[in-house]
Parts: sequence; structure tokens; C-alpha cells
Amino acid sequence: MWGVLMSVVAIVLMQSGGLANLQAMTLLVALPFAMLMLLMCFSLWKGLSADKKYFDTKVNPTSIFWTGDKWKERLEQMMNQTQEKDILRFLKHTVLPAMRELRQELIGKYDLSVQINTLFDQDEPAVELVIQKDLMRDFMYGVKSIGREVSEQLINDDNLPHIQHSMTYEPYTYFFDGRVGYDVQYMDQDELIADMLKHYERYLSLLDDVGQELMAHEQTELAE
Repeated sequence: MWGVLMSVVAIVLMQSGGLANLQAMTLLVALPFAMLMLLMCFSLWKGLSADKKYFDTKVNPTSIFWTGDKWKERLEQMMNQTQEKDILRFLKHTVLPAMRELRQELIGKYDLSVQINTLFDQDEPAVELVIQKDLMRDFMYGVKSIGREVSEQLINDDNLPHIQHSMTYEPYTYFFDGRVGYDVQYMDQDELIADMLKHYERYLSLLDDVGQELMAHEQTELAE
């Protein structure tokens, strides 16, 4: 259809005014068509970005701890939109007791220097477990409340009655070396302790390898 239309226009212009009219018309049409092409390129980029995000989205890392024993509790958590007060309660009644239990074991049995930082007065309330080292960079495992906006399309969807607020909050981990964290709201105390030990084991492995020089160098620079 497009090819036939362009052919008809070209024939009419050639018969009415010759090549000069055809060239003038081509120049006039080129600019708006170029804008259309730019719009198509932008739309294609958005589509590819959405496609990549869809296929790159992975299962929540905390789901590796899930078993069939607590599936109803997990489902209830998933079907409730968490707010900041819910995350604050999670930090106080789940994360903090887990850190205290691990701290007691590390101090009482292994004589390590461990402290817990409670940062509830910040814009993003957080709790941190810090294992201190004299010459190396301290190990730190933190959990903080992160807020994110919810699209109106989800709020207005009648098939998603549990989504009612424009903001939702999640407890996200953060670490001493700045790695990207993840949502831990589905973990219980024992699972949180296991997760902290997993990252501490990684930290110890770094101390025993090249990471020792790297972290010692960073610590020296901070001291200077």
C-alpha cells in the first residue's frame, strides 16, 4: 500500500511539474517522516528495554530457603502490601533478634569484636551487624527499609485488591563492599542468620586470598 501510494504521487508530480516538483515534494515530506522515524526508534528502544527487564527479572534470592512447610504464611505475606511500619516491625522483631543471637555466639564462643547499629531515626530505617577487624576492613551486613512507587495501573486493577497504596516498602540488604542487596522480608530469624553467615564466609575467603591485600590497602587509605 505504501509503495503504490508513493508511486502514484511520484507519477502525478512528474506529469504536472516534472522533476523539480518531485524533488521539492520529496524535501517537504522528508522532515516529518524523519521525525516519525525518530519516534519509531524511541518506541523500539522502550520495547527492547522492557523486554530485557522482563527476561532479566529473577526469582527473589530469599526463596532458596523456602520449603512447603510454611507455604500459607509465604502466600499471606505476598498478598499483603507492606508499608514502612511493617518493615520497621520486621527490623525490630526479626532482624534485630537474629543479629543479637549471632552476636552472642560470635562473642561468647569465638571472642570476636561485634557490634549492632540500630538506625531507626533515619529516612531509611536500618539495622547493621558489624564484625570489627584491627587491620582489615570491617565486615558489615545491614538491612534497611527501601520504598518504591507502585504504578496506578496496578492500584486500579480490580484483580489485585491487596495493592492499595502508591508506595510499598521492602527490607533490603546492603554490605560492607557496596554490593547490590536484595529483599529479605520472607526470611525468619534462622534464615537471616544463615544468610549473614553466608556473606561472612565470603568475607573470610577474601581475607585468605587476594582480597586481603585489597581490603588492607583500603583500610590503610582510610586511616591516612
